[in-house]
Amino acid sequence: MNQVPNESFVLEASAIEAFADILNDEGQMRAGFVIHESNNNITADVEEISK
Repeated sequence: MNQVPNESFVLEASAIEAFADILNDEGQMRAGFVIHESNNNITADVEEISK
């Protein structure tokens, strides 16, 4: 099976920076969600134990 190599392309620096900003924001939102869910799970466990 012969595969043709992908043609390379070049992104402008501003596009790379914008994409990096999006990834960073997404990562921060995901981290915040995980922390929020973790806090909810801990609270639920503590309430269950104290019953």
